[in-house]
Amino acid sequence: MVLCITIRLRGISLGRASTRALADPPLSILSYFRGGNPKLNGGGTRIFGISRRGGKAVAPKINGTIYPMRQQKIRDVLLFLRRSKNLETVERYNSSLRAHKNTVAEHSWRLALMALIIGTECKVRVDIDRAIMLALLHDLAEAKTGDLDAVDQVNGGKRAIENKIAMEEAAMHEMTDDLPFGDWIYSLWREFEDKLTTEAKFVKALDRIEGFLHIAEDGVEAYIPKEFHADYANDAVAAFDEATQHFPELKDLLDAVKKDLQQQFERVGVKWLDGVKEAPVS
Repeated sequence: MVLCITIRLRGISLGRASTRALADPPLSILSYFRGGNPKLNGGGTRIFGISRRGGKAVAPKINGTIYPMRQQKIRDVLLFLRRSKNLETVERYNSSLRAHKNTVAEHSWRLALMALIIGTECKVRVDIDRAIMLALLHDLAEAKTGDLDAVDQVNGGKRAIENKIAMEEAAMHEMTDDLPFGDWIYSLWREFEDKLTTEAKFVKALDRIEGFLHIAEDGVEAYIPKEFHADYANDAVAAFDEATQHFPELKDLLDAVKKDLQQQFERVGVKWLDGVKEAPVS
């Protein structure tokens, strides 16, 4: 049986650039429609999957050319998906919340959504497609290492952060080194960690704001520590502002979330710490 992937779009021919991309991941379908001038040819429907006739798998065609997906590639893809599945169950906020925790997968999905919506609606001058990819992969290592709560990072100090960095680096090599497409997955994760690109700084800032949002929206009654270290999101926003030389919308968003969160903490007697230098690295 031959398995294959096809992309047939109603009334649109993808052309040479897009068919070549099928063999060279990552494939960003959006990029081919934003900047190109596709020709209309009629017919077809949107299909992502396996074409079958008479109970047998048939390799679909794009512009008359068959693109079979090799069995080894399928095994590699499924292997990677199995390795990343633990993100669905790895919990966050283990030391800071009694209830209303979320998983790394839930956090990563919402972060990608924030990159799309905030980046688009606030007209941020970043590559939004790339920012979404960074958001989806930024915590991939935690499928093996688990999540280290920001509270534990503060309490553990420099050694805790160094251990976290080393464990996540090892986990990423373990998850990607033996995969033919592992290099670009690792590169995107590394880009986020290094925070050298505008997109990485943008997603890093949103990453920290998302943590504030989660606690604020679910209520602070379940928050365990007696102090809340609020400054680490300030550092992320400052780094982003420095990189872009503008974008007050992100600062305004952070301030709005922090104001609500601070008021909630004051009602339950949790001390709000802002401007603390020993900021955790999330």
